Amino acid sequence: MTNDSTRSTDRTFVTDPLERGRHYFRDAIPGIDTGYFGPMWHALAIAQIVWRDIDDIAAGYGVSGSDIFVLAALLIEEDRSPRPTDLARMLFVTAAAISVRVAKLSKSGLVERVPAPDDHRTVHLRVTGKGRELTLSAMERIARTCSFARACRDLTATDSTDLETLLRTVHVAMERDFLTA
Repeated sequence: MTNDSTRSTDRTFVTDPLERGRHYFRDAIPGIDTGYFGPMWHALAIAQIVWRDIDDIAAGYGVSGSDIFVLAALLIEEDRSPRPTDLARMLFVTAAAISVRVAKLSKSGLVERVPAPDDHRTVHLRVTGKGRELTLSAMERIARTCSFARACRDLTATDSTDLETLLRTVHVAMERDFLTA
């Protein structure tokens, strides 16, 4: 019997359910292409681990992982003065979801809505000084302690570049589908 501490390093713990799933769905749905199953399984598992890490870190700042994601995106785009709709498109969420998140961050003093000088109906979003300090501190902690960041640091330079290239290729293809839906 394998305990939980050895399971995480046991390669068969990761691959066995994947192979069983691939075979199960191939047998259950004749003619189905299960070539996607392995990469998707890993992507979903990695996403779960990453969000757990980020949520744990964010909780230490009194915010959620999604809040950190929004704040980081606003800092990245600050020279473009993003509108809520720009942010929603960038993060693949609805305008309503961004509206709720921005209201929460604004109430917390982390984001401010700035009226557009040329159109009174439009607002731009800006991270406050308090929001910038929180985000930079959280991102530094994510870079230092997040398991994904640690795993990436252990890759060779070539593997890291290859991983980014493959993920970018899949991301761009999926983004095209998302933006046309």
